[in-house]
Amino acid sequence: MTSLTTEDAERAETMKNFNELTEAIIGAAMDGTILLEIKAIESLLPIHDAQLLSYLKLGGWKIGLSINFNVELLKNGLRRRVFGLVEEVIL
Repeated sequence: MTSLTTEDAERAETMKNFNELTEAIIGAAMDGTILLEIKAIESLLPIHDAQLLSYLKLGGWKIGLSINFNVELLKNGLRRRVFGLVEEVIL
């Protein structure tokens, strides 16, 4: 078993703080048409969809993209939402 050096412990603490910070919206608007919500969380939950749709409505955007960087494959951390689009649920 290896022990952490002071530098490794500081890095781990910095990453923990970064992950907590990025749970809040960093957000950026690209050309005023797309809202980006950047996260580094365990998984995207339905509450994150509701949050993104609220931001879209309040900001006047039509398209929102949530990007979660805390995944092995980035494609598994992407979620696109369009304000006003009713998506059909297939069971």
